[in-house]
Amino acid sequence: LETWLTQLRGSRVSLRVAQRGDKRALAETVRRNAEGALTQHKPKRAGDFNARSAALQSIQDALGLEDAPLRIECVDISHVQGTDV
Repeated sequence: LETWLTQLRGSRVSLRVAQRGDKRALAETVRRNAEGALTQHKPKRAGDFNARSAALQSIQDALGLEDAPLRIECVDISHVQGTDV
């Protein structure tokens, strides 16, 4: 991480990790919170992927496509009030 940050900044970057005291306790709390957030996020992403795959399969079947669409675009024309565009 230090090497990458040093390259990004263009000058030496040094990281220090708290070993004791309040800052160490805070770092540990941050680590636990990050682990919890990741644990909650992973199943949601897997569910999103499965739902997207099923939806794309349905679109492929409904439109008779050889492959599932890679991109879907929509245009909101509700503001044109029936005028010819």
